[in-house]
Amino acid sequence: MNTKSVLLLLVVFFFVFASCKDDNENTNDITIDNQMEQLVYPIPTPFETTQMLQEAGAAYIGGLTNDVNSVDNYFKEKSQALNLGIFGADLAYASTYNQAQSIREIMVASKKLSDQLGLTTVIDQSLVERVERNIDNGDTLYKIVNNTYYDTFNKLNNENKGAVSIMVIAGAWIESIYISTQLAATSTDKSILSQKIAEQKYTVNTLVPLIEQYKTDNADIAELELVIVRFKDFFDKIIANEDGEVTMDDAMLEELMTIAKDEREKIISMQ
Repeated sequence: MNTKSVLLLLVVFFFVFASCKDDNENTNDITIDNQMEQLVYPIPTPFETTQMLQEAGAAYIGGLTNDVNSVDNYFKEKSQALNLGIFGADLAYASTYNQAQSIREIMVASKKLSDQLGLTTVIDQSLVERVERNIDNGDTLYKIVNNTYYDTFNKLNNENKGAVSIMVIAGAWIESIYISTQLAATSTDKSILSQKIAEQKYTVNTLVPLIEQYKTDNADIAELELVIVRFKDFFDKIIANEDGEVTMDDAMLEELMTIAKDEREKIISMQ
């Protein structure tokens, strides 16, 4: 499998959201979605993760998402790309819990970052307005966001910005781990949630080699690798049973929560 195919596989993992068909979508979109679904590795997307947490009794926690006002502090490509990923996972979280105002604010922040990264044709004002029109239609909203990130990935890679794609993906993954562990800590059923979070062991093993392909020629990616390897070192301590199942106890959940909070804080504090 070539680099672009593997990247597609990973980005689909993050941004393919369970959704219904919007009346405004054409039949080509259905074909694309079906092709993407065939490539998805069977582990939770950010939407699936937060929905699973919600169903298990994890209550919405206000203030977990990145402050949308911080978007004006991101001046470098690295901070812009990583935090675009952060906001992508935040959008999944806000949408799962039907936080309309947060959805609006996160979408505007995402547009600012996408403009700075040269993605004005992907996230434009018409898209923001379309999100607003469907703010209470979860299925259609998932579809819109899914297509947006698919288009973002394509545009970046078609312009030979694979390193930027990796940073967006990594930012989303780190934020998903952060939100998941924060919600799991307050859940009435930690055992199921801990098992689902532990399955990220397999995701990080896919992410590391992708990052390694760019680190030699890109100092930002080389620095990002150190962050992802810190997560990998943690997940390497989780041993699968004879059936391939993984889980972690409360102490390990606490350790992962600390790692995610620490690394996420560094990202959202960047300039």
